[in-house]
Amino acid sequence: MMNWIYGAPSLTLTISHTLNIMLQKSKIESDSAQIDPIHPAHGIVGMIVETDAVFGNVTEDGPNYRNVGWIGTTALMMKTQIGLGVLSMPLVFGTLGLIPGNILLLTIAGITTWSNYMIGVFKLRHPEVYGIDDVGRMFFGQIGCELFGAAYALFYTVAAGSAMLSISTALNALSSHAVCTAAFVAVAAVIGFAFGSIRTLDRIGVLAWIGAISIIIAGKYLDRPSAAPSTGIWKSDYKIVNNPSFTDAVSAISTLVFTYAGTPAFFNIAAEMRQPLLYTRALAVCQTTVTMVYVIVGTIIYYYCGSYVASLALGSAGVTIKKVAYGISLPGLIVSCVLFVHLPAKHTFVRILRGSNHLTANSVIHWVTWLGSTSSVALIAYIVASAIPVFSGLVSLIGALLGTFLTFHPYAVSPNIDPETYRRIIEGKGLYQEVHNQLNARQSRAIPNKRLRAVFGIENALTTDNEIHAKRFLRQVKGLINLSPTSWESLSGLVRSAARRSIDGAMANSPDKPRVMLTNLVQVLVLRVVLSVLFRMETEALEVPDHDLLRLAEAINDAWTSSKDKTHLVSFQDNISLQNSLKTVFPHLNCLDPQGNPLNLVIPGFETMWRIVLRLFIEISYTSGLYHPEWRGIMTTFAIAPTKDEFERRNGKQNLSAEMLVNEALRLYPPTKRVYRAFLPVGSDTVEVLNADIEKAQTATHIWGSDAEVFAPGRWGALTPQQKLAFFPFGSKPFVCPAQAAFGPRAIALVVGALLVELGGEWSLCVGAECTEALVPGVRLSNQRTEYRDLCLARAGPV
Repeated sequence: MMNWIYGAPSLTLTISHTLNIMLQKSKIESDSAQIDPIHPAHGIVGMIVETDAVFGNVTEDGPNYRNVGWIGTTALMMKTQIGLGVLSMPLVFGTLGLIPGNILLLTIAGITTWSNYMIGVFKLRHPEVYGIDDVGRMFFGQIGCELFGAAYALFYTVAAGSAMLSISTALNALSSHAVCTAAFVAVAAVIGFAFGSIRTLDRIGVLAWIGAISIIIAGKYLDRPSAAPSTGIWKSDYKIVNNPSFTDAVSAISTLVFTYAGTPAFFNIAAEMRQPLLYTRALAVCQTTVTMVYVIVGTIIYYYCGSYVASLALGSAGVTIKKVAYGISLPGLIVSCVLFVHLPAKHTFVRILRGSNHLTANSVIHWVTWLGSTSSVALIAYIVASAIPVFSGLVSLIGALLGTFLTFHPYAVSPNIDPETYRRIIEGKGLYQEVHNQLNARQSRAIPNKRLRAVFGIENALTTDNEIHAKRFLRQVKGLINLSPTSWESLSGLVRSAARRSIDGAMANSPDKPRVMLTNLVQVLVLRVVLSVLFRMETEALEVPDHDLLRLAEAINDAWTSSKDKTHLVSFQDNISLQNSLKTVFPHLNCLDPQGNPLNLVIPGFETMWRIVLRLFIEISYTSGLYHPEWRGIMTTFAIAPTKDEFERRNGKQNLSAEMLVNEALRLYPPTKRVYRAFLPVGSDTVEVLNADIEKAQTATHIWGSDAEVFAPGRWGALTPQQKLAFFPFGSKPFVCPAQAAFGPRAIALVVGALLVELGGEWSLCVGAECTEALVPGVRLSNQRTEYRDLCLARAGPV
């Protein structure tokens, strides 16, 4: 009867997690499983934004600050970059050379694309964030808010001045210098103030398309460069690789940063989008287009002009063509100025009126504050433009002083793991507060689990969207696992007796060199606990042969593997091996009845326990516990007297309890690593699956510290609020496993303690025929299901 424990190969099991978070999504694909259709909630026809987390009440009587579509968003994003940047690109290539220039351009493009993407993720998770100053407050308090806010306002105010200077250059070219530069800068300032005072970005978005297109077209008009010799044969002296001085190289790189320095404005643009979920689509179009334009325009102009390229690329053309080019580009330069006046003015305006009704009302205070903000920005920008009339130097100054700070740095420290968001996913509410799920909580849970229903033939709280049936099932389970003190004592005797029988069988079979397959032993003991508690088979739980239980465990594992791979999915009706294994252990139950199938109870009980029991036993006996022998004593004491008080009692030099040891194991090795929920956004007909990564949340260093992946039960003496939020191995409301409160952790401690009691300290850990020292104390064990299947215990001296 015992040969399956000590002689047979361990169970083979592979599993592939096909979905991945911080938040990846995939469409649900149909499979061969036949389940009842689950329909979206009725009566939801669309999302109307009445109250915004930033702007408050948005009514028809005032400006609608949430009205930018994804196409308009693309134009605004592009216009914050295409303009001054593309006009400076040929000079950058002239300084660095064509190949180094393009390599650095693509590198900075990649970095800023990531920064821009993180803005979308962060904004959707935190809809109350309007600008980068709000991010500074979240990270560093009020000091961070003021620092980031001042940097943002200064950056775009100076950028507006630079845009005014470029407009004056264009007007000079068109008028053959009929008026002094200062007058043209003043004209640009007036234009920037007038159009920058348009209150909403959706209207400026129309201008942004005109501006971006005009700049791109203007770059096409070139003849002999104005700086080249006026007569004779002229040939470009472009360089593939140049050898600039350190100062020139740094200046060129700063200019490249400036060309992509629209990043900090993306918070404000995203805040005015109608559908923030489309942010990534707009970003992809923007970054692809911008990069292609920079590469093509910069390369062609520098290839044609060589060292005669001007600071503003359009200045490289001859007199006539230069006027044509500047005339076509002028709308683009004006829109850049308008946008750069509008952004810092809106930043100031929102900070002043945020939280008041004047923010979205056509009141006197509203208009005075808004026009005061735009006029102040335009005036300061005019002063900057007049004081620093050297275009390339101004661009470099902006890029070096503020570009990297606002474009790169904040997004490197943005946390990728948000336990609160994971809990929202488990709740079925989706990632973002403002995007509602048309599916109710039960539907959201049942859809990703429909393959479990097909593969195991079950209908329980995990797989049904029927509220009445789910609640009835949970009441049944809660009643079964609510054990009295006497029942705990009986369960302790059963587990220790079963462990002793398996160990004795191994010794009797091979007295010279007895071995016990560790994973098989754990699975048998856990299944006996399931039989005793969930099926009230107190006597029968000991009578079922080990090999029958292992056949059942193997069939369950094979079916679980099948459920993760749609190409090899085997329905329960066709899985004769699993059906026969069930009939052997449960001969009186109807396995083909979805609600009466014993797997309804076996799957959650067995899967929740056996892997965590295995790893906690290894930690205590063969890795971290080698330096803390008192851990063994704590667990064995509880196994002999499995009371609530003993479970919580602290002992030893570290003042630890069995509860703290179990919690640390549940943190490092959660039985359910990821939880999936279906999500159907309002207005969409595509169901997506969201992933709450419990394992990642429970091992994140920014939450748990630098020793996040070390088995350190002492941490449970004083958890921070964030750590408490990030610990949810049994799920989260409203789908908390009923075993969380008492039975689950105590049952884990009981099985581990029983193994320690019955094994003693006279066993070495081996892989196959060789004893191993590969398990290193202080190094986290693997949480993969297939790991440690070949581990066995070999009779030896004291450990």
